[in-house]
Amino acid sequence: MSRIFVIGATGGVGHRLVPLLTGAGYGVSGLHRKPEQADALRAASRVSRHSMGAGRR
Repeated sequence: MSRIFVIGATGGVGHRLVPLLTGAGYGVSGLHRKPEQADALRAASRVSRHSMGAGRR
């Protein structure tokens, strides 16, 4: 199946959409702003996570 990148994966729509996509067999990568949001992405099932803040100081 295809891979999908979800911008705002921990937001209002994204946190509902990600489990639906992974449940349908899609590979999902998600973007989040805050490090603590990574746990929410992991909990949503096999999601690759990406942080907007990575590398920033």
